[in-house]
Amino acid sequence: MIGDHPGIDYSSPVYQSTRERENEEWSVQKHTHTSPTDSFGTINFQDGDHTYHAKYIRTSYDTKLDQLLHLMVKEWQMELPKLVISVHGGIQNFKLPSKVKQVFSKGLVKAAETTGAWIITEGINS
Repeated sequence: MIGDHPGIDYSSPVYQSTRERENEEWSVQKHTHTSPTDSFGTINFQDGDHTYHAKYIRTSYDTKLDQLLHLMVKEWQMELPKLVISVHGGIQNFKLPSKVKQVFSKGLVKAAETTGAWIITEGINS
């Protein structure tokens, strides 16, 4: 699989000796590579007898918004939203009893569906 990903430079070594790693300070510029982020699709969530489908887009911080909008409106045939609900932050600092959490989640989805809203999350424990 190495070498199958476009935009990734494989010329620098992947492994270093333990001594080299211990003496070297980690930096974004030196230890990461940028590559195009073009992943999108549908995730299927199974809950008992029900399957729930959610569309996702993995983006880079500098992805152009017009490209996202084109994908969502033209390719996915979504209507423009009347409201955008942005959910940020993880669940680790937001403790709710499971029943309250379930009611809140269902209420949020129902509110989005009835108002023509889009719910946008960071995709991590949201």
